[in-house]
Amino acid sequence: MCSMKRGLHCAALSVLATLATCAPDALEALGEEAGISCSFLQTKLQAHKSSQPEHFWSGKNGDLLRTGYSPHVVKSLLEPGPDWSFEETEKSVAPSSVENGIVRAAPVIDKDENIYLASVSGYLRKFSRNGTLLWKYTARSQIPAVPALTDNAVFIATQAGEVVALDVAGNELWAAQAGNVSGSDTWSLTAGDGVVVAAVSTIGGKFNDLLVALDTNTGKIKWSFRPDYYVYNFLGAVKDGSLVFSDSHGAPYRLDLQTGELIWKNGPAGSQPVEADMTTGGAIVGPNGVVYVT
Repeated sequence: MCSMKRGLHCAALSVLATLATCAPDALEALGEEAGISCSFLQTKLQAHKSSQPEHFWSGKNGDLLRTGYSPHVVKSLLEPGPDWSFEETEKSVAPSSVENGIVRAAPVIDKDENIYLASVSGYLRKFSRNGTLLWKYTARSQIPAVPALTDNAVFIATQAGEVVALDVAGNELWAAQAGNVSGSDTWSLTAGDGVVVAAVSTIGGKFNDLLVALDTNTGKIKWSFRPDYYVYNFLGAVKDGSLVFSDSHGAPYRLDLQTGELIWKNGPAGSQPVEADMTTGGAIVGPNGVVYVT
């Protein structure tokens, strides 16, 4: 757990190695430089091959580790402005307190450089790389979540608790009810290894407090899991057959992706005493195998 100025707390856990702590010299240097103390709780994982999508940007933060890293270089000269732009002008598909035209979801990009963008109003659109609209899907409720791509499907989740799978041509493959309602603030679907994970609410939609996993091929519910605290702006990472995420108090969890069985949970801050508040952050897995939670 790293305790930083302004009450910011971040936990770092490794899913690759055994229990260890930061070197004292490193801690001292960090403390002198930024007032930060640090320790790492590291846990061994059984080897398991995880299918990483081939897409350029398959979900929130790009990859299943949620690192935000991309090996692709974009143009550095931004002064001329964008090559194209899009504005949501259609009204919401259902009555909502959210204003029309709001786009909160991050876009996802498939291996052919096509772009999928969901709007809160309840539409998923697919654009070519040059901005040509290829198709539009109209959902049955608002779409608060960031979509997710797998090899040949894109997944969305609606505020009515419905998870929908579409093929790359925009045809609905299946729709399944994961819950009665989902929180209206932005969270992210997670899809990998044949499983898509959604967050739903059992407390009237104020916050999501239950994770539901569905089979990506059929939409059949595989398992559900209720963390100790709600999962605001849920962001799950997939590595070595596991789902890693954090709750609204910054406590990280590791579940078996196929069964939902709890493998471990910790924190916030491991065994260190902290006053847990509320975080809108999520969990990411770095290339060094360490899970970072804010």
